[in-house]
Amino acid sequence: MSPDPALLPEKRGPQPGRCARCFLQLRLCACSLIPAVTTRTRFVIVRHAAETWKTSNTGRLAALALTNSELLDYGRDGHRFSEDLLSGRHAWLLYPGGSAALPRVDPPAEIVVLDATWQQARRMTQRITILRGMPRLSLPPPLPGTMRMRTGSRPEEMSTLEAIAHAVELLEGKVLSEPLERLHAEVVLRARASGR
Repeated sequence: MSPDPALLPEKRGPQPGRCARCFLQLRLCACSLIPAVTTRTRFVIVRHAAETWKTSNTGRLAALALTNSELLDYGRDGHRFSEDLLSGRHAWLLYPGGSAALPRVDPPAEIVVLDATWQQARRMTQRITILRGMPRLSLPPPLPGTMRMRTGSRPEEMSTLEAIAHAVELLEGKVLSEPLERLHAEVVLRARASGR
């Protein structure tokens, strides 16, 4: 399956022997497992440039699965990030330190998700001014024993796809979150089988 050009910056590329779309080894390609999940909530994934070509990155998978999403790159050489891209109506930032409860009457129309390491995400919240004024949606830690793409130092750390699946469940219910959860679990298994 050929890559979606909108999801791939112009430089570099996936490692040899890996799928150009999901970045897993060709023998473990998960592209046929990527669901089409249509949410009312729009998800804007702001991916740090350092994550672009990592085989363990799940932001690209989330963007491929969510029909109402956009993937924006932050910190690419020679490209200034435009905060105007994040000026959506009634947007919340998916990030710790906020509320796990959503307003019943007026839920967010848009969720901004930072696709980065924790350290990179902290810097992004400091440097992207518009993020500072957004209400924050925080998620409870995943259940113990949950399979992880990367080993985190804190229990609340999740991959981008995993966090989005939990946010979808919170916002729109289990029916829409389950395909994302299944995709995450399968990609983790395949990544482990490949040794990443």
